[in-house]
Amino acid sequence: MTTVTMILVAMVLLSGATKAKDGRLTPFSVQPGTELTDAVIAQLGLADAEVAALLEKGAIAEVAARVASSADVDAAAADLAELEAELAAETKRADDAEAKVKDLEAKLAAKPAGAAA
Repeated sequence: MTTVTMILVAMVLLSGATKAKDGRLTPFSVQPGTELTDAVIAQLGLADAEVAALLEKGAIAEVAARVASSADVDAAAADLAELEAELAAETKRADDAEAKVKDLEAKLAAKPAGAAA
């Protein structure tokens, strides 16, 4: 089952910087469409009030995102494992049949032409 969660997304190019302990600034920017995780917001150097202001201006939007639950991922992995096992079994069966056909062809070729079976 999927769940819906709300995420923040940049609607415009956002640029900012964080200040290191030695006073140097580290510039950082994100392209429109980038999800603004807590880490990205920190790298931009934005405070909560600044995020709220950007939301109000439309530079950031809150968007609904679908997230697969771990049960969906587990079920998909189980389905994949089942398909891989079935493929392996069918491949072995096909290889065995191919070997049997080659064996029968060799036996048939070894018999003289016109000999009764």
